[in-house]
Amino acid sequence: MAIKFAALVLGLLAISIFAKDVTSVLSILLFAILSFTLIGTNAKQIFSMLWSLKLVVLLVLLPQLLFMDWSLALVNVTRLVACILFAMLFTSTTRNQEILELVELLAKPLKALGIRPNTIALLVAMALNSIALLNKFVADIREAQLARGMKPKLHLLVLPVLVLSLKHADDHAEALLARGVEV
Repeated sequence: MAIKFAALVLGLLAISIFAKDVTSVLSILLFAILSFTLIGTNAKQIFSMLWSLKLVVLLVLLPQLLFMDWSLALVNVTRLVACILFAMLFTSTTRNQEILELVELLAKPLKALGIRPNTIALLVAMALNSIALLNKFVADIREAQLARGMKPKLHLLVLPVLVLSLKHADDHAEALLARGVEV
């Protein structure tokens, strides 16, 4: 597992440093997409995964189009999407427990600074859990909006997702405090 993580880090660094032209970046992106087929992801799931990145692509691409050449902006965004896909591939092929054990191992040097490695691992576990939880909140809110005859729109999701997230964070903090977990 540590080898897979090291390969991910080195791969992401290589993409960031060496992928400079449209052809190489598109080749890397294609390789990332094809890698998902190797783990049994079908075309519809891959498209859905790519579509879920549309907001990230827009938020990164639009400002870059204002300040640099369109081909360089495209290269930068494509590199980012490829890196995200490789990170998603890593997390989808690695059990959460293995990731947490690796995080705890990598955080051991922080013990000298008074930071407990298991606290860092807990934060990572909570972050991983939060991603799935936010997806669930969005799905639940969309379903409720559809049941009320509303057409789901992004701006109508923001406030309910924020409220549910803050409530969940508050409940989670109380539960951790009740169990005596120190951060």
